[in-house]
Amino acid sequence: MIINNRFKMIVVLGLIILMAACSSKEDSHTREITISAAASLKKPLEILEEQYEKENPTIELFFNYGGSGALKNQILQGAPVDVYISANKRNVQELIDEGKMSKDTIVELLSNHLVVIMSENVEEVVTLNGIAERDMKFAIGNPDTVPAGMYAKESLTALNLWESLKNQFVYAKDVRHVLSLVEQGSVIGGIVYQSDAQSSNKVKVINRINPDTYSRITYSIGVIDDSSYKNLGSNFVSFLSSSEAQEVFENAGFVPRNLK
Repeated sequence: MIINNRFKMIVVLGLIILMAACSSKEDSHTREITISAAASLKKPLEILEEQYEKENPTIELFFNYGGSGALKNQILQGAPVDVYISANKRNVQELIDEGKMSKDTIVELLSNHLVVIMSENVEEVVTLNGIAERDMKFAIGNPDTVPAGMYAKESLTALNLWESLKNQFVYAKDVRHVLSLVEQGSVIGGIVYQSDAQSSNKVKVINRINPDTYSRITYSIGVIDDSSYKNLGSNFVSFLSSSEAQEVFENAGFVPRNLK
């Protein structure tokens, strides 16, 4: 009987130790949050990623960068995403309409401006009218999937330049691709965000496009409804909305939410 009691006690103690070990392991388990973000945000988000993970050592951030429209389509097709950051409000609204996001999780994070750029190595500055007259290749984001391209098309249409330029466009997969094409000299110039131009020492700004010719650029962020880490996602959204994070964005050429 004594042996049986001792055996039972050993089993119980063993189970308690095992449960405590499992609990400890679960508490220290690194959780991964997946963020699909507009390609134009890559530079500042790399800085903020390091800061956030330092402050939250049990959380690992995984970023998927691309054109906002392409990322939206991935989410609609079931891609496992926790947080989505779009360079326009239209893509976010489509996800809300499709039941993928809830309106109450959406935050207007930042703004930006459109600029015309050329390679730093180009000596002759050519206007948009001159580009049309001389049949030069010019890059913009694909207007069907890239917000920067949508804004560019809207502006060029308002300026009565779309029809004269449309056969000379090289459509890029995202705005960083536009920047790359100009840097490499593959095209005479392109339209990018102010923040993209500021991030490169290989291009120069030829013209800041009149903001009255295109809709206000708004970066919207929110949590995906079927995320496994909705609370952590909301925490990350709050982090990016903080004054410290907004300062990082401002230094990268974006317009902070309080200055829009």
